[in-house]
Amino acid sequence: MVLEIRLNNFFSIKEEVILDFRAARIKSANAKAFKNNIFYQNKSDILKTLIIKGANS
Repeated sequence: MVLEIRLNNFFSIKEEVILDFRAARIKSANAKAFKNNIFYQNKSDILKTLIIKGANS
């Protein structure tokens, strides 16, 4: 299972970018609204989906 992807010098990405699929422990109302986007594997909270937003993403 892939939990982290690191990219650099790839198309428009110059500096290293890290995509981490491990969920943070955030207690905000917005985070609780997406609780169905998390599954549990080996005592880790893992995101089912990840969105990249920006001009060149």
